[in-house]
Amino acid sequence: MTPDPLWAENIIAGYLGRLLHALSARGDWDRAIRVLDAAAELAPYLGARLQADEARLLRRAVITFVHEVLRDHGSDSSGPGSSPGSEMFRLAAADRAVLVYTRFWLGLIRPFEHVDSARLPSSFDEAVATVQCPYKADAPRQMLEMFERIAYGIKFEQETECQRVTPGWWVHHIAARTLSQVLITSIQDFSAQVKTELIDPLVADTSTDATLVTIQVLGCLELVHKLTFHLQTAEQAVTALNALRHAPTKDERWPETPLPAGAGIRRISSFGDPSLVTVFGF
Repeated sequence: MTPDPLWAENIIAGYLGRLLHALSARGDWDRAIRVLDAAAELAPYLGARLQADEARLLRRAVITFVHEVLRDHGSDSSGPGSSPGSEMFRLAAADRAVLVYTRFWLGLIRPFEHVDSARLPSSFDEAVATVQCPYKADAPRQMLEMFERIAYGIKFEQETECQRVTPGWWVHHIAARTLSQVLITSIQDFSAQVKTELIDPLVADTSTDATLVTIQVLGCLELVHKLTFHLQTAEQAVTALNALRHAPTKDERWPETPLPAGAGIRRISSFGDPSLVTVFGF
């Protein structure tokens, strides 16, 4: 038995899927689209907080529902997706399926656009100044747990030694290492998810309506362009965090794994249409 830190998010994601299916089953297309738009609006907020696990639950609920909607295309007139407006809903759903990924990526990279290694130490110090400060730092879950441990450790030192013993450089080193690990892991996992959840299904699917596929392909092209462009920002952020590494520690836990390389080009040659469509892959 182990505690599930995402128990609330898992429940919410389950309810989101049930809500979308209920709206779709009764043909309430406008409201279903508003729900998908609300999910897309939440994605950049989760990205900016580096809440990658929480965001993946959200995206999974959306993409699972959208894939089911798209598979229903071509069903007979008595099927659940045959009411007026269902075709327009499928087009909108195909667009939202990629949009929730794009908006998460833009949110994820935004906090690192102006990372300054000279200002980071002061923000780390503020986050552990008291036992209440970690909750004001608006940090991702992994960093919040780390800030909590350090803050309570410093409080214990002050109560027992009447002074702080933990050196500032150690706080900066541990915080920068944790943030670098979270950033690199989030980007690596997200890149893999884009490939397996968006690109690969498009490559494998030869039966979906060409219009629906075109919408998704265009969305994937835009997403991968943004991924490639903003990887430079992520690399600059990792460099800034590396500047806070305390070399004498020879810390073997410091993340050395590189960020994903720029996207390559691959060809998708069959979408039920003989023409070649060039898209970016990984």
